[in-house]
Amino acid sequence: MAQQRTRRAEGKRRGDSITTEQLRTAREWLKEARRRAHPPRAEHASVSELSAPAPRAALGMALEQDFPRYTRAEQEHVLAALRTIEPRHWAPALGRLLLEPSLPYQVRLTLAELLSGAGVEVASDILDPLQRAQSLEAHLRERCAKPDADGNGWHGLLEELQRLPDPLAAAVVQAVGGGLHALPLLQELTAQNDAGLLAATVEALSTTPAPETAALLGQVAAKTGSKDLQKTIRRALYRFKAMGINTEGALPQETRKSVLEVPKLPIVAALASQIDFDGYRGLYLARRRPFSGLVFVGLLLQDTRGVIACQALPVSKKDLTQLVEDIRADTRLTHVELLASYAQQLVEDNYQLNLATGTPVPQEFLGLRDIIGMPDRRWEQPPIYQVLQADEVRAQVTLLSLSERLFEIREFEGWHLPAELLQPYRDDIRRVGESPIIVSQVLQQERIEAIQKKAIRELLPVEARVRYRRRLEEMAYLLWHTKRPDEAKRALAAALALQPEGADPADHPFLRALFKRSIEMAEAAEAHEASRITVATPRLWTPS
Repeated sequence: MAQQRTRRAEGKRRGDSITTEQLRTAREWLKEARRRAHPPRAEHASVSELSAPAPRAALGMALEQDFPRYTRAEQEHVLAALRTIEPRHWAPALGRLLLEPSLPYQVRLTLAELLSGAGVEVASDILDPLQRAQSLEAHLRERCAKPDADGNGWHGLLEELQRLPDPLAAAVVQAVGGGLHALPLLQELTAQNDAGLLAATVEALSTTPAPETAALLGQVAAKTGSKDLQKTIRRALYRFKAMGINTEGALPQETRKSVLEVPKLPIVAALASQIDFDGYRGLYLARRRPFSGLVFVGLLLQDTRGVIACQALPVSKKDLTQLVEDIRADTRLTHVELLASYAQQLVEDNYQLNLATGTPVPQEFLGLRDIIGMPDRRWEQPPIYQVLQADEVRAQVTLLSLSERLFEIREFEGWHLPAELLQPYRDDIRRVGESPIIVSQVLQQERIEAIQKKAIRELLPVEARVRYRRRLEEMAYLLWHTKRPDEAKRALAAALALQPEGADPADHPFLRALFKRSIEMAEAAEAHEASRITVATPRLWTPS
């Protein structure tokens, strides 16, 4: 901490003679350097502009402030570009960056190489651990490539790993541990249960979704007493499950003990609302209680966090009839009846999501969990597959192309992507339209199309597509039971095309329409910022 304060003070003293324009020039040069694998061209803040003492200091200040935030590829590009500049421009800054432990050791080795080439002596106590880490990484990769070799060969490598400083050892595990090829190493580390390397082992396992890594995460969870690690493991296993990987049995099941077990009295009503643009929906259950009539439970669920809110009240049979009628009469939202066991499963799945994501569970829910109860059977698929056959829907190829018309339906009117995530892509599209270079409309449209495809791929990775698939399956069920079979089939066709192994998301009609609609909504909101136009998305109803 003291070292960081000293460095900030030194940076402030160096900045006293640096103008804003000089710092801007240095950052423009670095911006161009990190975007390409070859040195910046002269017209982008040339090397000659950085030759005076003050601009040199500006380059050093910009490097120290910005370099740690660059991606690994950008860091490599900048270091390659620095080779074209006199070392006196960057050597002091790189000397200080060499001491930055947050930088990958491979990058720090490149810094040391540049400094040594410039005649700057790098202390052996800094350089030696970095070189040992690099050498050990190569040996571990070589050993992982020979899974059938003698198991005793790991002993010396793991001893060398433990002799490294903890941050470097963790960085080596993370560098080698991504992918199934590193499974032998991760198995050894899991068995060894080294507290200093456990967090790095869990992180490496979490980036490799597979049944084998899920089992290893379960082993770590059974051994460690760290709540943070257990939370990380639950999150990883939830992601694996969402990607279709079997994680059953990975975590030891919690035994629930109760002095008085609630009798299995029937659920007499179960309703669910539509799903809004952010994954929220209302769920309502009514169940008989021993010797005390009925209890009505209203829950607010969200498909990335779990149970968000929960309320309950005792009701008579007459009160329940009126409550259900009031819910159905609310024209702002559409509701559909659910089978009792599926409603219970939705509640339990969302509760597990609370645990996996660390979202606080509403206090009221904990007291009502036994009343809500557990499903008497596990639903492997949402109930839409009981009324529509997936193969038949897939065979009707026009259904997928028509899925973009789902946004004409009232229940889909509010669906959009967050405006703040769209902003960089809107800026790119705007630059294409405002470019002073005259190009044909065809070429301009091709560039805009390329930006749109890039945006859809980046904004909707596999996890997001799995989430949208589930939303569409639930909405298909709602549409089917509200007498709209054509729209239900379109929603299911869109869902089926969102499997992780499916086609390019940029070619998915529903996702393309979602992106286009989101852009239009963001532009409308920006154009009418004073009145703040928003699409009416009704608040989900819970009983009061």
